[in-house]
Amino acid sequence: MKFNDNIAEQVLALTRNRGGKKTSSMKMIKTLVNQDKVELLLIKLLDRLDNIKTIFIKPAKRRQEIILETQQEFIPLAEYLKLPKIAIELNKYCELYVKTKV
Repeated sequence: MKFNDNIAEQVLALTRNRGGKKTSSMKMIKTLVNQDKVELLLIKLLDRLDNIKTIFIKPAKRRQEIILETQQEFIPLAEYLKLPKIAIELNKYCELYVKTKV
């Protein structure tokens, strides 16, 4: 399946693994904010919201990393994008997993 150039560019922009190095979410978010790539920021945010719903399948250490990253990077991103319902939803899942220690 061939996508148009715009889709291909967006996928490349969201790829965190480049040249054997993984870019941190924070660095990617800052870059996208500086480039005013709101559409890509929204994709990242909604991807995190989807992923955090299934966090329980991850090992405990990785869950803690994801929760911390979500609290420090993605909840503020939702607030920056003026999406308080998504910020609340992300926070709800973080608190749920911290309380239950699933």
